[in-house]
Amino acid sequence: DGDAPLLLEEPELSLHSALVAKLPTLFSQVQRRRKRQVLVTTHSWEMLSDLGIGGEEVVMLMPNPEGTQAAVASSVNEIRRLLEAGLSVADVVISRTAPAGLAQLELPFDLTA
Repeated sequence: DGDAPLLLEEPELSLHSALVAKLPTLFSQVQRRRKRQVLVTTHSWEMLSDLGIGGEEVVMLMPNPEGTQAAVASSVNEIRRLLEAGLSVADVVISRTAPAGLAQLELPFDLTA
């Protein structure tokens, strides 16, 4: 209830991907009907692939040695060009926000043997 901002942290957790893909539309309806700002944190490709989500609506958080850097996705020239070419936010942003050093998590042996 009310008109305060609605903050949702990874609302896609434990939901089927078909339902997750519908969440952006639901959030948009809440925002339009209630005039409520909806802020969502997510790593979900299904949510970010919604073509109704523009690069100006997405803030990327990226760690660096001085702390966490925040950037509006469409403010990054390369990302803006790819979005203008028709790619979704998911196609462009998710690969750029993956944690560094993922190769360290690979096992040195084959578990299928």
